[in-house]
Amino acid sequence: MTSKSLNSTSKLMRFYISIYNFAFCILHFALLCFAQDKGSVVVNGDRIEYFTEEKKIVGEGNVEINYQNMKLTCERIEFFTETKDAIAEGKVRLYQDETVFSGEKLYYNFETKKGEVRELGIERMGPWYGRGKKGEKVEEKKYIVKEGYVTTCDREKPHYRIKSKKIEVFLDDKVVAYDVVFLVGNVPLFYLPYLRYSLKEKYPHFIFIPGRNKKWGWYMLTAWRYDLIENKKGFLHFDYREKKGFAHGIDQEYALKDFGSGIFRYYYMEERDKAPPKELRRETERYRVQLRHNWQVTENTRALLEYHKMSDINFLKDYFYREEYVNENQPRSYLSVVNVHPYYSLSFLLQKRTNHFFTETERLPEISLNLANQKLGSSKLYYKADYSFANLTNKQANSDLDDDLRRGDTYQQISYLTKWGFLNLTPYLGMRQTYYSKDKEGNEELMRGIFYSGLDISTKFYKIYEIFSDFLGLDINRLRHIVTPIINYKYIHQPTVSPEKLMSFDSIDSIGRENMFTLGIENKLQTQRKEGEIFKTVDLGTFLFTADYDFKIEGVGSEWRNFRFDLELTPYSWLRFESDATYDPPAKDFKTVNFDLTASHKDIWSLGLGSRYERNSLQELTTSFIYNLNPKWQFRIYERYDFKKILDDGTKRINDFVEQEYALVRDLHCWTGEFSLNIDEGYSFWVIFRLKAFPRIPFKFSASYSRPKPY
Repeated sequence: MTSKSLNSTSKLMRFYISIYNFAFCILHFALLCFAQDKGSVVVNGDRIEYFTEEKKIVGEGNVEINYQNMKLTCERIEFFTETKDAIAEGKVRLYQDETVFSGEKLYYNFETKKGEVRELGIERMGPWYGRGKKGEKVEEKKYIVKEGYVTTCDREKPHYRIKSKKIEVFLDDKVVAYDVVFLVGNVPLFYLPYLRYSLKEKYPHFIFIPGRNKKWGWYMLTAWRYDLIENKKGFLHFDYREKKGFAHGIDQEYALKDFGSGIFRYYYMEERDKAPPKELRRETERYRVQLRHNWQVTENTRALLEYHKMSDINFLKDYFYREEYVNENQPRSYLSVVNVHPYYSLSFLLQKRTNHFFTETERLPEISLNLANQKLGSSKLYYKADYSFANLTNKQANSDLDDDLRRGDTYQQISYLTKWGFLNLTPYLGMRQTYYSKDKEGNEELMRGIFYSGLDISTKFYKIYEIFSDFLGLDINRLRHIVTPIINYKYIHQPTVSPEKLMSFDSIDSIGRENMFTLGIENKLQTQRKEGEIFKTVDLGTFLFTADYDFKIEGVGSEWRNFRFDLELTPYSWLRFESDATYDPPAKDFKTVNFDLTASHKDIWSLGLGSRYERNSLQELTTSFIYNLNPKWQFRIYERYDFKKILDDGTKRINDFVEQEYALVRDLHCWTGEFSLNIDEGYSFWVIFRLKAFPRIPFKFSASYSRPKPY
C-alpha cells in the first residue's frame, strides 16, 4: 500500500471516529434530557448506555444521579426510566440534607422515595455516625437501620456505641432506637427498652451521678430523659443516698395549644436519716412540687404562673442547693397578667402564700396601671402617672396572726425638658395620694398625701487626643475622653401620715421626708482598633462616682451618704477588671466592696479572681484557674476563701476555706473525662464524662444535677 493510500485511510478513520463521538454525545445528551423530562432524574457517568426495549439506563464509572434534594454516587447503576427503580452497586453513597449514607448495594425507587441498602454506613448525620446490616428508606426523610449502632465517635472502631435491633432515623428531627444496649468498647454498661435522641438539640438522655459526701454518704443520682411530648423534654429521676434513702422525681416540659407552655417538677422521698442513733431514727416525708407556665395571650399581653410547694423550709437547701436555693431560697407562688402598650401598661397580680413556714405578703389581687412619660402637645411638658389597688395580707411564718388591709395608690408627675446653655435641665413636680382601709392600730380608713419635687441636670464633654501607641501591646489609635457630670435633686415633703402609723408591706408604705442631692461624674476612655478592614470604637475604661448629700430635718445634722464607685477596665481583649464599692461616710466604713478579674492567654491558661465584701456579713475571695498541660490534659482549680464566715449557730469562723475544688481533665477523642475533688464541710468527689458532640449536659458524677462551677 502506498503512503498516499495510507494517508487517505487514516483521514477516513479519523472522520468515522469524529462522527461516532458526535453521535455518542448527541445520544448521551438525548438520554439525559429524556431522563430529566420524565422525572428530573439526571444520570452521569464515564459510560452511559440506554436499552430501548427494557427502558433502562446503565451507567458505569463515577456514576452520579441528582434528583431533587438527593444525590447518589456509585460505581455502577441500572436505572429503569418507566418505573424509576434503581439498582446501585460499588461504593454507594446517598446524600440528603447534609446527611451521607453509604453501602455496597442499593435498591431505590425515585418515585416512591423508598429503598434498601445492604451493609449500611452512616457517614455523617449531624454529629452521628453508625453502621447496620441493612438500611431501609421508608419515607422521604425517614430511614430504618436494622441490627446496627449509632455513635458520635468517628473512629473505625468507636470508643462507644448505642447498639440497637432497630433504629429509626428522621432527618433533621430525631433518632429513635429500640432494645438499646450502651457499650464502651465492647463492654455493655446498661440496657434501655427505648431511647430517643433529638437531632435539633445537644442534650444526652441519661445522667449518672455517683459520689460520696459527709451529709449523704455514698450516693447514686440518675436521670433518664424521655420524649412523650413532641419537642418537649422530660426527665425521670431515681436517686439513692446511703444516709437518706431512696427518692424519685419527674421534670416535664409541656405545651398547650394556644394556651402557652411551661414545666412541671416533682421530687419525693421517704427520708430515713441514718445519722442519729438507731433508737432516734425516723422516717420523714419530704417533697417539692413546682409549676411554671408562660402564655403569650396576645401580642401585647403575657400571663405568667408559678406554683411552689415544699414539705419544709430546708428542702431546697438540702437537695437542690446550687441549682435553686442559691438563686432563690424563698420561691413565691403567683399569677401575673401584664398588658403592655407604647403609652401605658396594665397589670394584674395574684400572689398567694403556699408554704406556711415563710413570711410573705399576699396580694389578692393587686391591679396596676402605669402611664408612660408622654409629651403634652407641642410643649416641653411631660406627664406620667402610676395607679394601683391592692388587697394585702402579711402572713407571718408558722403563725395564724395576719396583718391585712386594702390600699389604693396614685402617683402623678409633671416634668419640663429644656436646655440652658450646654446643660440639660429637667425639673419635675409630683403628688402621691394613698388610701388605707386602716392604720397600724386598726383604726378605719385614712388618706395620706405626699408632695414631690426635683431637678435633674446633665451634660457631656469630650476631647480627642492624637495619641498612637503600641506600648505593651495596647494598640491605641487616638484616645477619646468623655466626661458626663450629673446632678439630681429630690425633695419629698413630710407625708400627711407618718410611716410609723402604717403597716409596712413594701416601699410605698415606708416613704418619709427626704431632701437629698445626688452628685455624679462618669469618665470614659475610648480608642479605635482595627477589626478586619474597619476601625471600631473600644472602651478602655469607665469610672463612675456618685454621692448623696442628705439635708436632715430642719437642716440639722446634714451629711454625705452613700459614696458609690464603679470601675471597668478592658485594656486588652483578653483582660477585664470590674469593681464596685459603696462607702458609708457616717460610719466611716465600706458597706460593700466587690471586684472581678478575668484573664486568659490563647488556649494555654485562664484566670478568674473575685472578691465579695458586705459589712457584718460576708468577706470572701474566689479563685478559678485553668491550665492546659498539653492538648490532652487540663488542670482546674476553684477555691472560695472566707475571711469571716458566720455559721448557722451564730458562731464565727475566721480565715477559712469555704469550698475548694480540684479537677483533672483528659481528652478522650469523642469524650472528655474529668475527675474532681470537692472540699466543703467534708469531702466529695465526682467523675464527669462529656460527649464532645453534646457538651451542654454531661454524663456526670457529682453531688447535684447542676454542673460544677463555671471556669
